[in-house]
Parts: sequence; structure tokens; C-alpha cells
Amino acid sequence: MNNLIIDIGNTSIKYAVFEDGRCVWHCSANKNSLTEFQEACSFDINYVALSSVSTTGDELHKALQDMPYPVLNISTKTKLPFKIADYIPDTLGADRIAAVAGAHQQYPHQDVLVIDLGTCITYELLTKEGIYACGNISPGLQMRLTSMHEHTTLLPEYTYDGEWPDILGTNTRNAMIGGVVWGIKGEMEGYIRTFKKDKPYMKVIITGGNSKSFAEKLDADVLQDSMLVEKGLNYILEYNYKQ
Repeated sequence: MNNLIIDIGNTSIKYAVFEDGRCVWHCSANKNSLTEFQEACSFDINYVALSSVSTTGDELHKALQDMPYPVLNISTKTKLPFKIADYIPDTLGADRIAAVAGAHQQYPHQDVLVIDLGTCITYELLTKEGIYACGNISPGLQMRLTSMHEHTTLLPEYTYDGEWPDILGTNTRNAMIGGVVWGIKGEMEGYIRTFKKDKPYMKVIITGGNSKSFAEKLDADVLQDSMLVEKGLNYILEYNYKQ
């Protein structure tokens, strides 16, 4: 069973091909490029799982409509291997559903906090009973840097290069990047600390963007998995077509 996984985010598209549950190919692409999609389709694909934060109508969505195999568009209406609490609205994003699915696959009988450092930072709580209970959305790293530039007169716009900054900067660039990065670190540790008061055995998985550099600096025991969302999408796909 060969599955094509497509995760259309706010800034890029991630592709992955899973063969019998194992990722054999993956890449990240510009949203305006179809080259990587065509490369992915060169595999002997059986099914496709799609997570998208974009509206339909772009070139990739049009290409997907012409595919000769089933395309599972992930939403709250999809048959899922975990339960979404009744009070959660149907607007829950497919990328957040996929991240929780990836956590459920790895820790099916444990409380798990999933932190996804994407364009926005999302916090998702999966209970040991297999229920998605709640979540929050916070501005992402680059969004915070851009916002400071756009809402002030003199602050420039900078891009974080992945190098961990000193806690206090000695110039404008270091002060802005340090303020954002150390602020996110404190925010994440605050969530982890708060949830662990009631759930001391809770697992924490961080994924997305700069998750690797944060995993190394957090004052908490975390698992870093850059492909959690893709694994979750494949898990949902197999849950729907293997039964």
C-alpha cells in the first residue's frame, strides 16, 4: 500500500510517500511549484491524504481532482482513530487533526501535548482515553518578528536563522530575535508545566519549523518529530482504507 501524503500549509507544501507504513520519500516545496507533486506521482500510488489550509482553486487542487486514485481530504468529518470532544467546533484544522493523529499512533493510551511550531504555534491536548480535548493557537516565530516590524516605525524585519540567541541582545536584531525566541521558549515551558500539574506522566511532542533547536533548549523532557503531521495523515489514511 503506497500512500501519497500532501500537507498544504500557509507558506509551503510538504509531500511524503509511505510504503507499508514507512516513509520512503519526502520533500518541502514552494506553493507555486508542481514539480515536486509530479515527482511524488512517479511512485506507484494507491491512495492520497490531503491536509490543506488553502482554499480550493489553485493549480495543485486542480491537479488532485484529476488523480485516478482516492483522495482523502482530512476534516472533522473524516473517520478518525481518536475521538474529538463534542464541544470542539467543526472548524478544527486538518493540520491540527493530523498532528494529534500522529501523537495517538505513537502513544495511544497516554496523555499527550502536541506543540507544532509552524506559521502559527498550536498546542493540542490528547487524553489517555484517546480524546482530543482542547487546543490553542499562538503567533509563530516569523509572524512575531514581522508583526514588530509592521506595527512600529523604526524596527526592521529580520528572519530567524536557527542559531540560538543570547537571552539579552546587544543590538536591535539580537534583541528582537532573542525576545521572540526566548519568549516562545517560556511560553512552551509554561504550557508544559501547567498541564503536568494534573497530568504528571503526560508526553510532549514538538514538531514543525524550528522544533529541533527548541527541543534542545527547553527545560522539559520532550520528543521532537519533524514529520509528525505527515505520519498522522498516513495513519488516518490507513485507518480509513485498511479496515
